[in-house]
This record gives sequence, C-alpha cells and structure tokens, in this order.
Amino acid sequence: MFRLEAVRKDGKMLARVAAWEDSEDQKQLRTIAERSGNKYDEQVAKQRWATKMANLQKEFPNETLEEQPLGAADAAQFDGLMPYYNTHYRLYSQYTHGVFRASGDLLDDLTDPEDNRTMAMCAFVALNLLASMDLPAPNLQALFERLSKYKDAPPRPAA
Repeated sequence: MFRLEAVRKDGKMLARVAAWEDSEDQKQLRTIAERSGNKYDEQVAKQRWATKMANLQKEFPNETLEEQPLGAADAAQFDGLMPYYNTHYRLYSQYTHGVFRASGDLLDDLTDPEDNRTMAMCAFVALNLLASMDLPAPNLQALFERLSKYKDAPPRPAA
C-alpha cells in the first residue's frame, strides 16, 4: 500500500520500489542457490538489474532515478502515512511475521475492530492508483468519503 501510494504520487519512485523488490529477490535467490548446492551468479544478477534500470530510465528520460530500495517505512514517510504505519501496519505485520502474540490469538482484542477498515484502506489505495492511470473508478469519491470519517484516513483520491 505504501509503495503503491508513493508511485502514484511520484512515478519515478518506481525505480526505488524495483530496487527494493530486486534486493528481496536476490536474498531469496542466493539462499535457494546455496541450499541446492548451486553457485549464485552475481554478474547475471547485476546485468539483470542494469537492464531493469535502463528500461526504467527510458520511461523517465529527464529524471535521475534513485536505486536506493524503498522500504515500507520510507514509503510511509514519503506518503505522509506514518501515523498509519506506526499503528495498523506495525500491528498487522505481527501477524504476517508470525510472532508469539499473534499465533496465540493475544492480539485479537486490538485487531478485530480494525480488520474491515484495514482491508478497505488497502483496497482504496490500489483503486486510487488505478484511477490515477485514468481507469474508471466511478464510486471512488464515495468510498473515500466513507473512509475519511475514521482516524488516519487514507490519502485523497487521484483527481
């Protein structure tokens, strides 16, 4: 959600999202190669990344693209969504990462009232991104108005 919103706000942030994804992919691919007894080819990975960056640079020919990975916290800071990051994101990432409190159902009192709103906000950000690409989203404004009644409202819809 945070990365999608960052790209919606500034298209060249796509390079930072790509850098984050590539970094995560490389961690996984190195581990897979190690576990299977194969050699991980750093040169192939670097060439693949150079090709990705060259393609992105074609999309933004007059921009200097950053290759610094865009983590969730950095994206939330860029988006102005740190209050949401520091509450809901941190809480739900506990489930994602399977900590003891989550696996023991010890967070249910905190999460159950927020589940629907959290899912609606994620869907809203994705719809908002699509609307910013001129795809039809006829009820987006009405959804935003309903969600904006809650604390830590989502970002305004694309104009």
